[in-house]
This record gives sequence, C-alpha cells and structure tokens, in this order.
Amino acid sequence: MEKEGFKRCMENIYEKGGKVMVVATDLDHQFDVWHLSKSITKKLAKKAKKKECADLSRWIRSISNHL
Repeated sequence: MEKEGFKRCMENIYEKGGKVMVVATDLDHQFDVWHLSKSITKKLAKKAKKKECADLSRWIRSISNHL
C-alpha cells in the first residue's frame, strides 16, 4: 500500500512539472544534524571551487558550526 501511494505521489509531482531532488526513506538519518551539516558542507565546498563563488570557501566552516 505504501509503495503504491509513493508511486502515485511521484507521478503526480512529475506530471505537474515538479523536480524531486532527495527521497528520504529513513527519517532518522534525514534529520540527523551531523549528516545534514556534512551534506551541506560537501555541497558548499563543491560550489566554492568555482571561480565566481571563491569567497564562499571562507564561510563554509562557520555555516557548518552554525548548524
């Protein structure tokens, strides 16, 4: 039943032009602050490597600590 509901929900989102970036099947992991911080830090570090975002690198540690 849950699987069918999930499929229908995803189809509805796609039909309306929505874009799904993350599907969390384990809520405990999804809401764990350490994992969230690690994920955000990784994404920010990747962006900071771009020339137009070079100033971002000095903020990454502060952003991570804030979480």
